[in-house]
Amino acid sequence: MASLTAMVLIAACKKDENTTTGSLELTKANIAGKYLTTGATFTPTGSVAIDFFNTTSFPACEKDNFHIFDATNNYSYADSGTKCTPSSTFTGTYSITPPNQLTFKGKTYLVESFTTTNLVFAFDSTAVIPPSTTITGRVKLTLTKQP
Repeated sequence: MASLTAMVLIAACKKDENTTTGSLELTKANIAGKYLTTGATFTPTGSVAIDFFNTTSFPACEKDNFHIFDATNNYSYADSGTKCTPSSTFTGTYSITPPNQLTFKGKTYLVESFTTTNLVFAFDSTAVIPPSTTITGRVKLTLTKQP
């Protein structure tokens, strides 16, 4: 009987492995803030992820731009710091479809992770490499919330 009690106590004290520290529900109030893109990968179908944030494929002028979500469904992408030519500034709205879809700039993204500091979302994409090679895969972007 003592060993059964010990097993029950150990099981009751076991940490829930499905909890992520800082995980947030995707809501207008929680997403409100200013974010910088801090990571970007492309995973070609049937292959492994390729980091393209730290390459010339991700322009330097895009790395200091802010994604701004407010609590009333307004979204803006502000061309900050090093200016892009043409400017990549954009304003519009966003919407959330629980539990993990975020729509802005006319595209719906799958939110893979949302914490107090990071918003990670992904979408399917097709790239054409001149002259005629087409690659399909998944783009994943990491945005980090700014103070």
